[in-house]
Amino acid sequence: MYRISFENGKTYIIKENGEIEEDENKNEENLQVIIVKTLTREKMEQYRNKGVKIFECKESQDLCLSKVLKILFGKPKSCKFA
Repeated sequence: MYRISFENGKTYIIKENGEIEEDENKNEENLQVIIVKTLTREKMEQYRNKGVKIFECKESQDLCLSKVLKILFGKPKSCKFA
């Protein structure tokens, strides 16, 4: 299970079975991956210091989450948004 967040603060949990659900807990504690539209040196340093992996994605949030899911767990049979 991974906690993924966008720069706008929307946070999701991605489960090993391919299920993606919105996380009501908005704090950055236990955050594992941040999805950014544009990657800059400042963002790299900021998130690296927090131990958070960075993923650059310019597409829609759903597509970005699907891409992260594929990277983390390989090819699932389908994505399930809870």
